[in-house]
Amino acid sequence: MNTWIDFFCFAGFLFPFYADGLITIIERLKGGESLVIPHRRHLYQVLANEGRMKHWKISLGYGGLQLIIGFTLIYAKAYGIVAILGALACFFLLFTIVSYNIKKKLL
Repeated sequence: MNTWIDFFCFAGFLFPFYADGLITIIERLKGGESLVIPHRRHLYQVLANEGRMKHWKISLGYGGLQLIIGFTLIYAKAYGIVAILGALACFFLLFTIVSYNIKKKLL
């Protein structure tokens, strides 16, 4: 890795986990929950426990999402850091909306 742009591109492959963690922290703080008490509020946990989805399907979905986001960021690299950060912002907004709707339905 030679630049910050490379870092953002490769870190993008882990984006679903970063986004899920950040969204869950925000939800818990908003609800007045302690961050040091165990919970089961991450999207993958909600899908597995309340949604009764098989773990392999959730993992496959997360893996597919990781590839889509990672390769999109590598493609956006040619257009600079603004394109990469814009793509990350769009993916985060989309992930937030989908996560909120799934959790609203299942919790």
